[in-house]
Amino acid sequence: MRIDAFKTGLVFGAFLALWHACWSALVALGWAQALISFVLWAHFMSVPLKVEPFDITRAVILVGIAFAAGLAMGCILGLLWNVSVRRTSAADVTARVE
Repeated sequence: MRIDAFKTGLVFGAFLALWHACWSALVALGWAQALISFVLWAHFMSVPLKVEPFDITRAVILVGIAFAAGLAMGCILGLLWNVSVRRTSAADVTARVE
């Protein structure tokens, strides 16, 4: 089964953009430092990280870059999937004929 590589890219891009928009919202609400401290504690880690104050420009850049990276990765994944399916399908047909 082939997939639409661009639509796959859009889905990956939207997912990563939403994930990073949620992180930006946590920063804006002032909850990000507590979350990152908890995650590090739960993983038995102690790294001195400090979440900086919220900046809308940086948030927009973060979400935009996350979307672009997800779009690129999703398109590449979709193309690789389609190449893999095409080769597998041709091998299956040959095996069935024999």
